[in-house]
Amino acid sequence: MTQSQALEILKSGENVFLTGAPGAGKTYLLNQYINFLRSRDVDAAITAYTGIAASHLSGRTLHSWAGLSFGALTPEQERERVHANGRVSARIRNAKVLIIDEISMLHPEEFDRVDFICKTARHSIAPFGGLQLICCGDFFQIPPVRSGADQPDVPRDSEENKFVIDSAAWKSAGMRTCYLHEQHRQGDEKLLRILDDIRDGNIGAGTLALLRSRLHAPVAAPIGIARLYTHNEDVNGINDAELRKLTGTPEVVYEVLERGAAALVGKLKKDHKIDRLVLKKGARVMFTRNNRGMGYVNGTLGEVIDFTSGGGDDNDAAAEAFPVILTFEGRRIVPSREAWELEENGKVRASVRQMPLKLAWAITVHKSQGMTLDAAEIDLSRAFDRGMGYVALSRVKRLENISLLGLNERALEVSPRIKALDGEFRERSLESEAYLAALGPDGAARLREEFLKSEDDAAAADTGGLSYEIVDEVPAVDFE
Repeated sequence: MTQSQALEILKSGENVFLTGAPGAGKTYLLNQYINFLRSRDVDAAITAYTGIAASHLSGRTLHSWAGLSFGALTPEQERERVHANGRVSARIRNAKVLIIDEISMLHPEEFDRVDFICKTARHSIAPFGGLQLICCGDFFQIPPVRSGADQPDVPRDSEENKFVIDSAAWKSAGMRTCYLHEQHRQGDEKLLRILDDIRDGNIGAGTLALLRSRLHAPVAAPIGIARLYTHNEDVNGINDAELRKLTGTPEVVYEVLERGAAALVGKLKKDHKIDRLVLKKGARVMFTRNNRGMGYVNGTLGEVIDFTSGGGDDNDAAAEAFPVILTFEGRRIVPSREAWELEENGKVRASVRQMPLKLAWAITVHKSQGMTLDAAEIDLSRAFDRGMGYVALSRVKRLENISLLGLNERALEVSPRIKALDGEFRERSLESEAYLAALGPDGAARLREEFLKSEDDAAAADTGGLSYEIVDEVPAVDFE
């Protein structure tokens, strides 16, 4: 499907799953549709699973938009949270379109919870409360990470690794598939060929020769080379070693500020990977939170260029020095501590405060998802999950800007299930093309105007011939 065809289907008000290989222009097309909606004063919720992906659309994370907590809640507790949070409820009610990028990273139960939250806030049992739903992503990317998933013996397509397409909400949404097939990325054909061969499960001698030509090959980048590894232990070891190389400059240590029961504080620190932070001038860092007001998202890279004295922003550390970060985009940011909190029954039971930063000379392949890198050194010798090689290699636009430090067969594998689903997505996309052709220009224009003209509650909008009642209470669902 071409971008112009997909855009016409998006404008019709249909729920859509937008997919395609790297370079097919998925983000570009989403931005086209967002600009169209803004030109017609349509309120669109622009979200993504990661902060980096959200920044490409000038949006926010899905968890932030939906007020989605990271802890497990019963449907009754979730309903109470929605009713208690007037700001979240209002923005869900006011929206007409919900866009979710990097959909492949979302857990199925998280997707079901967002559906439940939207239904609750909008008092409707229509899928997602009647919002037009646009899901964008590529299921060849890394699957959702689960607790304990950093294990080589857990195959990606096992029952332990289910995808968002397995959720009840996905099945009920009735999305039309738009599979973009044109290549728009300005990159070299060699790298695109490698990525296509990985998707097709067709790694021949020619593809392997291209990859091996980049083993320990030199690369250059104006702001330094990103280093991608598959395991946290490798990343932490490299970052600690690089920090020690910065001699002649004092360390600034940030201990975690803790409040609440020790067990709950420990859970917060473990779940969000919050620990003691040591910085020096010259340290390469990555932001670990989203703060649109300050100009950073989870994944923004930069360098510590100085420290400045604080001024009482934190009661626990009134004279604390604050790092001055120069981002790779040229912005100067002076962050302060952020809070991570654990709530129970609407009350904060535990909190930790720490600088929203981590050392980032090296990062995990998973953390790189959604990034575009000028150049990278990539170690895939210990890849344990299908899709890791695909994600890592697709972060860089040109093969000559990649230096492979190691490679194993697992890195180049794709899930048999995802490969089969990809074939289904292509077939459904052809069906969507036939649907659009049958509509014709006049039919497509009529649907577009009907969608834009409707200002009523989304539950009263056209839902493919089905009708839904407006309800005060949404039936309970099983999130597990």
